[in-house]
Amino acid sequence: MAWILIDEFTGVFGAGLLFWPMRAVVRRWPLERTNWLRRVGLYLLGLPLFSVVHTNLNWISRLVLYRLAGQWSYNYGLMPVRYLMEFSIDVIGYVAIVVGLHIARSLRRSRQRELEAVQLQRNLTQARLDSLRLQLQPHFLFNSLNTISAAMHRDVEAADEMIQRLGDLLRLSLRRGESDEVTLAQEVESLEDYLALMRARFGERLDVEVEVERAAKEVRVPSMLLQPLVENAIRHGALESAGAAQVRVSARLRQDRLAIEVWDDGPGAEPGVDPLDSGLGLSATAERLRLLYGEAQSLVAAPGEQGGFSIRIEIPLREEGLG
Repeated sequence: MAWILIDEFTGVFGAGLLFWPMRAVVRRWPLERTNWLRRVGLYLLGLPLFSVVHTNLNWISRLVLYRLAGQWSYNYGLMPVRYLMEFSIDVIGYVAIVVGLHIARSLRRSRQRELEAVQLQRNLTQARLDSLRLQLQPHFLFNSLNTISAAMHRDVEAADEMIQRLGDLLRLSLRRGESDEVTLAQEVESLEDYLALMRARFGERLDVEVEVERAAKEVRVPSMLLQPLVENAIRHGALESAGAAQVRVSARLRQDRLAIEVWDDGPGAEPGVDPLDSGLGLSATAERLRLLYGEAQSLVAAPGEQGGFSIRIEIPLREEGLG
């Protein structure tokens, strides 16, 4: 029984030693669709070399192990005959190693292509998010400056206060860098600075309430999420038609999701007009949500349950932001 184990072990051991140079050959000269006719000869020439080396390794290792096991002689037979006998067995082992190495290489390259595709998609998504954020920031700044300009002719003190509020808001944005996501508490802080600008302009004609559950404040949301929604609600609310407008912002947790609603008492979009196509703020927000959360998010712009118009957003909860 011991001699059978030695014979089997040395055969596997020799093939294992030859695996590494064969691995280097496959990596250096792999068989591919475009070159297999040119390179198949290399592998055919390698077969007898593999068999000769493997047979010699078997012979040498068995001589050593037999002696260590107390058997002072080992008869491998006539070597020319032994080479021929071992060749048929080595063909199977050689082909198995070559095929296995090529399968492993194919799987490795496929995985690499998948990783590169994911990285490319991630880079494209990040570039798109950056582009949308850069669109929203000048858009917001332009509208704020228009608001200040309009107030300058009516109330200089109010315009001066708005300038200070705008400066505070811009400094806050700079401190947060270029992050795609912030906590809801930080987003509400930015929104309050924006609302201070609007209240300075419209005074008591603008009634805005912000209600956020305490448990939802640390949830991460896209930066500059609320301000474009509230801006849209003010612009399309009842301010122009009725002389005053009401806006309600709420955020609460629903199991594993964050639900946000921005409601205004205005008439909403005109018949046949898609609210998401009516301005940069809403369309950019919808696109950012899609890029950040895929199909796990939803944004619905529709008449409110008790009149007016509302924008309802749901996003999944995440412990960490995207950076």
